Amino acid sequence: SVVCMMVLEFYLHMAWIYTFVSASHIYFVKSDEPLGWRPTALLVFAAIFLLEEIGQFTRLYFTGALLHYCTDLWNWIDVVTCVMVIVSAARFLDEDSSIDGRLLMTTGCFQSLFLLSYLRKTFFPFSKFVSGIIKIAWAVIPFLVVSFVTLFTFSFMYFIKDQNESNLQAEAPQRANA
Repeated sequence: SVVCMMVLEFYLHMAWIYTFVSASHIYFVKSDEPLGWRPTALLVFAAIFLLEEIGQFTRLYFTGALLHYCTDLWNWIDVVTCVMVIVSAARFLDEDSSIDGRLLMTTGCFQSLFLLSYLRKTFFPFSKFVSGIIKIAWAVIPFLVVSFVTLFTFSFMYFIKDQNESNLQAEAPQRANA
């Protein structure tokens, strides 16, 4: 019974992602095929997962572990994903509005994170993998900061050098005329 629920939820995640990708593709290709059922299905999927999050929230509220729920980044990713899909689906339903591609890209990224969140919670090997990726990211952050500062410094020096040469070239004809 538990395994069936896990498999069903996995299929719901995959169907949700497929429906979103399909709706985005149809929207951007501007094909003759209408979006049809896809925005409504996105709203239904979002409602299912949002109700699941609300259930988890209330269960932890009554057990006194609400602080744990609120401080877990993955729970925030789950809620934000549902909200972003609802916004995207509403934009799909409003045929008069144009949808910014950044909204759909961000929603797609959050849906992928939502799937990783589910896999992390459900399957232990994914949990180890996701935890390993997070540890690597934290280990790489100092390197990235130092690299960014170094790159910024060199870029700024080249910018100043280029501006200085431009000013000298602009002043050269003025000196020749004086």
